[in-house]
Amino acid sequence: MSMTSRTRRLVVPGLVAAVAGSFIVSAPAAMGSPDPNTVHPTSPHHNEASVNKAAAIDAYARLFAGDGSAVDQYFARDFINHNPLAPRDAFTGYKDLAAAFANVHFRLWEPLRVVADGDYVGIQGLYQFDSMTTFRPTQSGPGVVGFDLFRFDHGKIVEHWDALQDVVPPSQTPDNNDMIGGGAGIPGHRAINPKKVVHTVVQISQGRTDHIRSRFSPDYINHNPYGTDGWAGVQSLAQAFGTAGFQMYTPHRWFADGNLVVLQGIFHLHSTSAFTPDRTGPGVVAFDIFRIGDNGKIVEHWDILQNNVPAASTVSGLPTI
Repeated sequence: MSMTSRTRRLVVPGLVAAVAGSFIVSAPAAMGSPDPNTVHPTSPHHNEASVNKAAAIDAYARLFAGDGSAVDQYFARDFINHNPLAPRDAFTGYKDLAAAFANVHFRLWEPLRVVADGDYVGIQGLYQFDSMTTFRPTQSGPGVVGFDLFRFDHGKIVEHWDALQDVVPPSQTPDNNDMIGGGAGIPGHRAINPKKVVHTVVQISQGRTDHIRSRFSPDYINHNPYGTDGWAGVQSLAQAFGTAGFQMYTPHRWFADGNLVVLQGIFHLHSTSAFTPDRTGPGVVAFDIFRIGDNGKIVEHWDILQNNVPAASTVSGLPTI
């Protein structure tokens, strides 16, 4: 799918578990090196991944078009939804969600970037909602960008994580970058071991700058609405993290598809509105997407950030990450 920097597309992911309110995030894991037992860098199983990718797209396209039969077709009856507003009976919750949108007569969602690796499918997309707190369908306004992560087992979706963020118009970002524009990605054989990207982000969160020129293209484009492009932008971020005196990021899951790498983790920040270090709080959940260039360097980045919700405060009582 081709993407232009100012083209609005509608999304496939995100809102799923909740028709109102904030969402997703998780309790931070212990800080330190990535733990391969908690992350899943799987798969040369491209056929399986392709089938799962098509299923996830169709499931969400129909779900947000009000078609509850998609839930029966694609979701396991004991499906687990880590969205903090999702009920414990997530299967019935999705049925109710489809019914809530049955009378909306325009597309609420369309996928933007889709990354599939083994049992995992991640979808970045744009929702036609007025904001991530009200979820009112609208055909005007910048919309809400979301990322949904699905885990499949024997052809059924058995688990889901997500995050949402209100879209900031390009005119309000430092380098006039669109939060959803840029390269669409090329699926297939991995362009890089995703663990390499994980270690890069961890090093940045530790305040290290020595690796930036070897890992990032000088023409690096950052679609984060508050970040800046190029080596200088990455260095500025690392230096800001370095003032904390501790590792500011804990990775939880990562995978890759062609030249796109997805990371799910926690930034140890007070909140998305107060980017101050917070070692003991729930933190901010992040889905980061990196596009890898032909030389193996990171050339482009997108992210979706949402305040974490502790398990004690979620509707289902489940952790969000």
